[in-house]
Amino acid sequence: MLTRWQVTTLIQKYGSLAGVPEHKRFIHALKHTCGISMQQAGCKLEEIQAALGHKNLNSTAMYLRVSSDESIEARARAFGAAGGL
Repeated sequence: MLTRWQVTTLIQKYGSLAGVPEHKRFIHALKHTCGISMQQAGCKLEEIQAALGHKNLNSTAMYLRVSSDESIEARARAFGAAGGL
């Protein structure tokens, strides 16, 4: 079994080798990345909540960022769908 310290040390080491910025070489940053990757893959908010181990859905929502491009694409999809009615 790995201790929390050993996991942190491994993340620091391999993050450095991968060119990850120093301020993002922590387990918490990986949790954010996991949530964002799941969101981009089309997972439901409840699925992301379960994967991240959050009790409160609001905690999960705070992890997820929507880029300007994603917002524009979502708006286009919504209006495109509405136009097809």
